[in-house]
Formats: sequence, C-alpha cells, structure tokens
Amino acid sequence: MKNLKRFVSFAIIAVMVIGILAGCGKKEVKTNTGELEPVTLKCYIVGDLDPNKDVVLENLNNMLKEKINATLDIVEIPWSDYKKKYSLILASGENIDLIYTSSWCYFYTEARKGAFMPLEEDMIKTYAPKTYENLPKDAWDYVKIDGKISMIPQPNASIAARAMVYREDLRKKYNVPEIKTFEDFDAYFKAIKENEPTMFPLNATVGTLENLFYAYMWEKEGYRPVHLTDALTTSADDKDCSIIPLYEAKSYKDWLNVAKDWNAKGYWSKDILSNKTSSDTAFLNGTSAATVCQYTTNIFSQSKMYAMHPDWEMGIYEFSHNGKLPVSSYTNNGMAIPSTSKNPERALMAYDLLAWDEDIYTAHCYGVEGKTYEKTADGYVKVPDGVDESKAYKFGGLGLRMGINNKKFNKEDPSSALEEYSKYILDSEADKKYGLNVPAANIPYDVTSIANELTSLGNAHTSYNNLLITGMSKDSVEKQLEQYKKAAETAGINKILETVNKQKDEFLKSIK
Repeated sequence: MKNLKRFVSFAIIAVMVIGILAGCGKKEVKTNTGELEPVTLKCYIVGDLDPNKDVVLENLNNMLKEKINATLDIVEIPWSDYKKKYSLILASGENIDLIYTSSWCYFYTEARKGAFMPLEEDMIKTYAPKTYENLPKDAWDYVKIDGKISMIPQPNASIAARAMVYREDLRKKYNVPEIKTFEDFDAYFKAIKENEPTMFPLNATVGTLENLFYAYMWEKEGYRPVHLTDALTTSADDKDCSIIPLYEAKSYKDWLNVAKDWNAKGYWSKDILSNKTSSDTAFLNGTSAATVCQYTTNIFSQSKMYAMHPDWEMGIYEFSHNGKLPVSSYTNNGMAIPSTSKNPERALMAYDLLAWDEDIYTAHCYGVEGKTYEKTADGYVKVPDGVDESKAYKFGGLGLRMGINNKKFNKEDPSSALEEYSKYILDSEADKKYGLNVPAANIPYDVTSIANELTSLGNAHTSYNNLLITGMSKDSVEKQLEQYKKAAETAGINKILETVNKQKDEFLKSIK
C-alpha cells in the first residue's frame, strides 16, 4: 500500500517525465504542477572507487541535476569487506536508493528477506521507460521474486567464459607441441617444472581451481553451477534441464583424477589451500606459467601483460563446448532499489539516464572530456595524452558500470585490447553470436523450505570439494567421492533436488 500511494502521488508528473528525460536540459526542472524537489540519491556499489572519482562525480551530478534535479551520493562496499558488510548495510534501515546486487551478491537471499522494493511494471514503464522497452521479457522473468520484479537486471546478457592464458614464448622455447586440447597442457607444465625453477606451472589458489574445474566441465559436458550452491549442477545438453549433484557428473570425476595427477607432479604449490595470491598476479609477476581468467580481466582489456613484459608472447586456450561459450544470467549484474528508499521513482529515473542516455553513460564511465579522457579519431576514448595511465581515472571508476553495463555505449578502443576482449566483451551481441544459455542455472528458486538443508549441503561441499579439486586428499578419488556423497545425503540433498527440480519445471513452463 505504501508503494502504491507513492506511485499515485507521483503519477501527476508522469506526463512530463518523458520530456525531462529527452530534453536538452534547462536550468529549471519543472512539471505541470511545479518544480521537482531536489533529492540526493544514496547509491551503494560493490568494489573500490577510483581515487580520481571526485571530478567525475561532480560532472555527472551536474548533468543529473539538470535533467531530474537529483544528485548521487556513491558509497563503496570494498571488495575486501562486501561479504561481511553487504547484508548488514541493508538491515541497518538506512535510506538507500540504489544498490548493486547480483546472483553472486546476495540478490536471492536479500530479495526474499524483503530488503529490495518490489517494482510494479507500470512503475518501471513510467519512470524508467527506456529500460523497460530495451530489456527482453525473459530478463524480467528471471528477477521476479514471488512474482514481483525485485531487481533491474543488466542491459545485456554476457559471455561468462574463462580461458587458460599461458606463456607461448616458453612453449616454443622448450619445444612443447602446440596446445590444441586441454590435455596438451600436461606436456607444457612438465617442461616448465623441469626448466623453470622459480616458476610454478600454475601458481593457483582454491578459487583458481574452482574456476578451472567448471571451465573443464563446461568444455566436456556443458555443465554450469546452479546459483544456490556449487554442489548442484545442470547441463546445456540436457533437454530436460535436470539439476543433479555435482558428484554425479562424469566430467567432475574426470577433473578430480587430473587434479590428483597434477598435484602429484608438483604443478602447483603444496600450500594451495592457504595460498592467497591470485593466478593473475602470479602470472604477471612471473611466478606462474599460466593463469585462469575471464575475458573481462585487464590482461585482455588493456594488454597489461605486454605493457609489463614486452618480450613475452601470450597463448590463449578457450574452454568452449561444441564451439559455444556459456552465457551468464541477466542477474549476474544489476541494481536494486532497497525497501528503505524514500525516492524510488527518482531512483528509477536516474537509472534510466545512467543506462540509456549516452551522454550520461559516458560521463559516469569515462568522466570529463579533456580531463579524464579524450576521443580518438575513430570515436573511441583513451587516457589524455601526457597523463600517466597508472594515475589516470580508471574507466568505470565510479563503480556504476558493473551493475549498469550497456555495451552499446562502451567506448574503449579495441586496438588497446586483445582480440578476444573486443569479440566477447565489447560486442553487445556476443551472447547471441557465441553463447549458449543454461536455463536452469539462475532461476529464482524459493528456498524457504530447504534453507537448512542448503546450509548443511554447502558445508559438506566445502569440506570435500576443496581437497578433491586440488588433488590434495590423501585418499583415493573414489573413496573421497563416496564420503562426499554420504555427507551430502545426510545434509538433505535428496529433498533439495526434489524441491528445485519441481520449481525448475514450473518456472520454465511458465515462461514459454
């Protein structure tokens, strides 16, 4: 009722909203009933704000004020703290108007707690018309909790593939055969182990191998994790979209045997379970002969490796399944309006501008022309001449682009990136050209009846999976898998499977 009253009270300005959003910007922001009151919208982002943010935010706020008489107060939740602070911030009762969320950043749990305001379709059509018009219907279907839209999903589905990046110059130096299959890495790693005493073949963390084993499973059988827990998986090849235990997938067991073998050969450190140095960092500092990374990493986007090591040559192994790469759900990145917001209508208006007004999108991504970026002859952007890139504004440094990434307006010069970055990340049609969706992976499941079981299953999964995927278990793979299965059954995995498979069938039937 509270939301309805607010919607009705703002309906009187609906006629002028389109004019405000489309207008060239006047000093006064007026409606047919008077001037829009000035508001400051508090916006939380996940990540670390760029040190040069102030000049960018000031410029952006001047533009927003002229359009909708609103300014943004952007607050960061640092990467180092977001797991501890995110839920606490939402539970504090603080007036927050926009907040980053995603399938991996508490969207489902917080939405079911009521932390995010349900958004009626008419409300979105009125205050964020371009957003509603441009997003496909299935994007909205996947962000409905109890039938209500609880998040504004990212404007584009995106490629979620990972690649193994390795030192092609070292492969050639040691006369290792070309790497054409995943299995070919064994010979490459063997050569590194024998000839490079200061370097691990793969200086990995547990997280590195979590990424690697699912990339391997994607390549072999089209498997993706179900967002509820990494203990469940589903395959793009399964016409029924069945959700099964991870330990029942053949490619999972195959990977565990690879890990057991590679660990015994010393391809990664014996302290892998406690290692905190990412494989990207180790690769760039020369202590790892390979890394596992997404195409979004700056190794691809800014050719950082070549800037640091111009004498290196990089090889890229792509984990594709029948020539296709996995597509992330629309819920992989997005923004929500917390239920504590006092200005949800204005927040929607601001979002519409941030996502679909090209000038404003450029302002929050790239900053101020002549100060933080300059245009190239081809219409792209770059750091201004004479500015030290290490001290320049990092594009996207206000933290908004992660949740509002409209690829149609991105302007990074593809010549400063590797081919794969331009192909898969900069192309707004990449998901359609190269991607393969896995429908059951990111359905908004209702876990109310299985919450305790999911917690127990998650604990069981962590206890066994970390040892298994790193090859660090002293027991055989078969013995460890049997123990894992028993622990999962004790945790209630059969009840979980029955519940989620039933919901999956109902959801997929409802959106056909």
